[in-house]
Amino acid sequence: MNAILNAPVRAPGSDAAALAQPALPPAVVPDYSDRLPEGQANSVYAAAYTLSQQGKHEQASTLFALLSMYRPREPKYTRSVAICFRKMGRYEDAIRYFAKTMELSQDSYEPAFQLVECMLLMGRREEAAGLLGKFCDMAAATGNDAVLAQAGGMLDLLYGRDPGSEPATGVDVQPAGSPSGYEPKEMTV
Repeated sequence: MNAILNAPVRAPGSDAAALAQPALPPAVVPDYSDRLPEGQANSVYAAAYTLSQQGKHEQASTLFALLSMYRPREPKYTRSVAICFRKMGRYEDAIRYFAKTMELSQDSYEPAFQLVECMLLMGRREEAAGLLGKFCDMAAATGNDAVLAQAGGMLDLLYGRDPGSEPATGVDVQPAGSPSGYEPKEMTV
C-alpha cells in the first residue's frame, strides 16, 4: 500500500510537489485523544452521521473533521470527511482526505478506489488509470485477487473494453452520464 502513497496526486491549480510530500510520521502528529473522551467522540460521530444521512454534508464534514483532529490516527473519521466532501462535489478536498485514510489503513484498498473515483469525476482519467494500473501490479504481486479484479474491472470500464479482453490502447470512450464518463457507486459514511 505504501507504493500507492508515493503516486503523485495533483489537484488542478495546486503545487503537485506539495501534495506528493509524505505526511508527518505518526510520532510527530499531535494526539489530542485524551481531551475528547471516547463516549463524547461517539456522540459527535453519531450526530455527524445523522447529519450526513439527512444530506447536510457541510455540517457533517465539520464534525467529522473535528473528530479527525482529536483522533488523527482513526481512519473512519478521515474517510467520513472525504465522503462528505465527495458528496458536496469538493473532489480535491476529498482526494486529500482519502489519501490520508490510505495512510492510516494501509491494509484496505477501499479508500484508494474512492480516491480514484474522485479523480475520474474530475476528469483526470489518465492519472486514475495510472493509479489503477499500480493497484493491479501490487495486487498481482501479493496475490490479492479481489483487488486485482476490482482494479482491472475499473480499467475495463474506463477504456470501454470487455472484461478479460486484451487491453485497449488509445481508446477514449466517454459513456453517457457524468462529464468525465464515469458513474460512481453510492458511498456512505
